[in-house]
Amino acid sequence: MQTNDFIFEGQEDTLNLNRIRQFCKSFNIATLLNRSRIRKAKGFEAKDIFFTLFALPFFGKDLFHDVIKNNNVPFGKDAVYEFLKSETFNWRKFTKI
Repeated sequence: MQTNDFIFEGQEDTLNLNRIRQFCKSFNIATLLNRSRIRKAKGFEAKDIFFTLFALPFFGKDLFHDVIKNNNVPFGKDAVYEFLKSETFNWRKFTKI
């Protein structure tokens, strides 16, 4: 998964990011997303956007100020909104796997 440099504020955040990354790897989150048809046709991978959105509350960040308005985020607001509103993503299946 991509490094989210815009979240980092110190050594403790780096430790938390590594814990979240390890959680996603040990539970095969990327595979579960793919099985649930949560994938993007173009642009950034869905797993990278999901990882970023999933990590926000652990760092005390919010979607609007720290992702949408942040120029350091590698993907734009359109990618985030498209990810969140996609009708083809089977979130129910993802939560039940």
